[in-house]
Amino acid sequence: MVMELIPSAVSFVDYIRSGKELPMTDVKTLFRKIVLTVEGCLEARVSHKDIKPHNVLLFRNASTGNFDIKLIDFGCGERITGYKGKITGGTPIYCPPEYIKGNEYLHVPATVWSLGTLLFYLVCHDNAFRTNDSIV
Repeated sequence: MVMELIPSAVSFVDYIRSGKELPMTDVKTLFRKIVLTVEGCLEARVSHKDIKPHNVLLFRNASTGNFDIKLIDFGCGERITGYKGKITGGTPIYCPPEYIKGNEYLHVPATVWSLGTLLFYLVCHDNAFRTNDSIV
């Protein structure tokens, strides 16, 4: 896979760790862009399966000057061939309880869960969960 190089892009984690603040209006706009991006993936029958702050790059769009995002690292991704997904990786603290328990899971609800944990991170600058037990 080849992607464009955006030298100024940093992950949400790196941006927040640098001490910079994202105004809530930017968080709302960026999160909407993330949801639309993930929705596009699902419509293309691709489940990312590792949505987390490390895998969303933040940068200023050269033409508008506004923040923009890129979703990266589809290494755990899966082509959706049925309603249920296979457990093949991902970062546990962003995964839904059924994924942690080792059961089958559903692509869209699992994606919504991961998006929720990402939103929590963007608003609170911390992870929603720290252990598998706290998720379950």
